[in-house]
Amino acid sequence: MTQARTPSRPRGRPRSEAGRQAILDTACRLLYEVGLQQMSMEEIARQSGVSKATLYRWWPSKTMVALDAYLENMSGKVIVPDTGSIREDFRRQIRSLIKFYTGKEGRVFCEFVAAAQHDKHFEADFRDRFLAHRRTAVRAIWDRGAKRGEFRDDVDADTALDLIYSLVAYRLLTKRAPLTADLADQIVGIAMDGLLRSTASIATGLPARNDVATRKLSLIDR
Repeated sequence: MTQARTPSRPRGRPRSEAGRQAILDTACRLLYEVGLQQMSMEEIARQSGVSKATLYRWWPSKTMVALDAYLENMSGKVIVPDTGSIREDFRRQIRSLIKFYTGKEGRVFCEFVAAAQHDKHFEADFRDRFLAHRRTAVRAIWDRGAKRGEFRDDVDADTALDLIYSLVAYRLLTKRAPLTADLADQIVGIAMDGLLRSTASIATGLPARNDVATRKLSLIDR
């Protein structure tokens, strides 16, 4: 008895998917080789072997395709640890972030920030697809500590996270001072001294004042 032949998968879809990947690979390479400003849709199409019509059908501008390439490339490079210690989780996460930003990815991030100042559509996409995603990841670290009752009751999570991560972004964008692994340790040490409840307050359930961070603030950006 002749077995029914299994229909083959349409050939168009694999070619389209291969073309899409070729575009992303090319965009990623150009992004790191020549930068966002110098790369062009024409060059992406030429080097990827995909027509400009196909390229523009999937992405309206080079910043949009560059962002997709960047997001795909950075997957897994910035960790979100879960060690059981809020100090250690933030220390490892910020060290990972600093390592990421001191590489070629940091230069590209600065170019994206610059591009977002002049393109409102890209600004929204960059904020929603990159910045919000990163925020959700670090918020998970915070929420674990909050669930364990480690943070003071009067601390707003979003404000605290802004304080923890703003110095990294400031130094990256302004080059005011270098980004080093030791900076991660300083940030966590100072921030946690001000944000965490004392052992005694956790045991009694009472709020505790902590002025240690205030005394240390002048040390971090010297």
